[in-house]
Amino acid sequence: MKKYYIGICCFLSLFLLHSCAQIGTITGGEKDTQPPKILKQNPENNTTNFKDNIISITFDEYVELVNPTETFRLSPTTDNSPNISIKGKTVVIDLKECDLKENTTYILSCEKGIKDFTEGNMLPSSKFVFSTGDFIDSMHIAGNIKNAFTMSAEKNVAVFLYTDNEDSTLKNTLPLYITYTDNNGNFCFTNLPNQIFYIAALVDKNSNNLFDQADEQIAFLNQAIEPTIANKTDTNNNTIIDYTQIELKLFTEEDTVLKFIKRELAYDFVHKFIFKNKVEDFSLQQITSLDSTIHYLFAKNQTSDTILVFFLDTINSIFDFEMNVNQTLKDTISLNPCQKAKLKRRTQETPRLNYNISQNGDLFHRLQITFSYPIVRYNNEAYFSLLLAKDSTTDTIAVGFHFIDEIQQTLELDYDFAIENQAYTFICADSLFYNHFGWSNDTIKLNATTKSTRDFGNMQVAFQFYEANHFIAELLNEKNAVVQTDSMQFNKKIDYNNLLPGKYRLRLIVDENDNGRWDSGNYLQRKQPEKVIYSDKTFEILANWKIEETFDVVIK
Repeated sequence: MKKYYIGICCFLSLFLLHSCAQIGTITGGEKDTQPPKILKQNPENNTTNFKDNIISITFDEYVELVNPTETFRLSPTTDNSPNISIKGKTVVIDLKECDLKENTTYILSCEKGIKDFTEGNMLPSSKFVFSTGDFIDSMHIAGNIKNAFTMSAEKNVAVFLYTDNEDSTLKNTLPLYITYTDNNGNFCFTNLPNQIFYIAALVDKNSNNLFDQADEQIAFLNQAIEPTIANKTDTNNNTIIDYTQIELKLFTEEDTVLKFIKRELAYDFVHKFIFKNKVEDFSLQQITSLDSTIHYLFAKNQTSDTILVFFLDTINSIFDFEMNVNQTLKDTISLNPCQKAKLKRRTQETPRLNYNISQNGDLFHRLQITFSYPIVRYNNEAYFSLLLAKDSTTDTIAVGFHFIDEIQQTLELDYDFAIENQAYTFICADSLFYNHFGWSNDTIKLNATTKSTRDFGNMQVAFQFYEANHFIAELLNEKNAVVQTDSMQFNKKIDYNNLLPGKYRLRLIVDENDNGRWDSGNYLQRKQPEKVIYSDKTFEILANWKIEETFDVVIK
């Protein structure tokens, strides 16, 4: 019995020792997700008759600064910025170098500039208000910023207040007050004095608070504005800000200076010249090896900022050319007209002409074929065979064509897709078209079936204007691509026929100078961008259905 008892005790001892030896994980509790909390401020917020140079803010935990020169702002601005440092759990703002003015309300704002030391939780946007006078200014200016063309809200845009409105203020003068738009494009200046201001906004690419780069987006008002008192509150006694007080339109000034960006090889014997802005006139003047004359043709892209040069001679040598563009831009270009693209493998047989076809079976749309090179020779009796499927038989029609460009690179068939639910087969025989090097086309074959008018929808819109002007109306699809463009001056009904089912909306441009396009603004000329108005309603187009709508155009 005694031995049995001793055995039980030994077993229990071993079990306990084994249990104690199990490896466990010590957890640190739940992850800290709370931002640091302010325990004390000295002096307190909204202090008047501020005479000190130091503001200290003590937190409940250790914190660190995040880009203090960018995330801390003092308004009105001073020549020198505050010096921000940390002592233990306290952030110290030293204003000795700021040269504060008398009887002035200052706002020290912090935007994502303080986070806790352990988990990186950010202190929410906060501000410390104090006055060097007897009272705190309490007026405000609020508004909204939209893109001038898309009319979409613009976030994180710097908004500036000035006390003067000289021609070059934004270029040479730092703003007096600075704030930024939120995700909805809204902004608000608070604690302003009762005086007149001028306002502007800037996407400040180099963060110097000056409009000094041509590609910086800008918005401004010519007239002065006066701050108001925010005296509306909600049920929780929170101030209600009216962001419709001011609306600014952000734009990029149009850069009309023509610049040559680069030249590159597009494909064999074809060089691509890329420019910034529109090319009107283009020429290459050969200046070396004049005993061998080099001939070429060129074509512009749709935006006229890219030129394709097709060299017609296969002389494998480097030539120098003088490039003349728009009678204003000259440059010397060295190139080999016979240069070929680097391919891993080339066949020894004569190359064939490549081509692209634009046709997807839409009714009343003609087929176009664009060759990779200009066509210099083709059979005068060349035609396309058009096969129309009819029940168990097939009709064959000879279809002619014509070139739609000067260098004969793109042709269009002389045939409309006018029959609904019709299966077509287009055939172009082999070797009908030739380029300068004697390359010809391979057999071209295209099968297509037109849709029925019942597959499309129609819409008629009555445009109602309340003031005379020139207008450009654009119908946009769901991808914001322009489907149809119309110009008008007075009330008018526009028909939009054979629309693919989907959602559409209307964009109206107030074409003040009647040049047929939207024009941006210009700061020095005090010119605002042309106004753009979008329909509030999205139009749902259904197959085999017609809707009638009215667009009341209110110009603000």
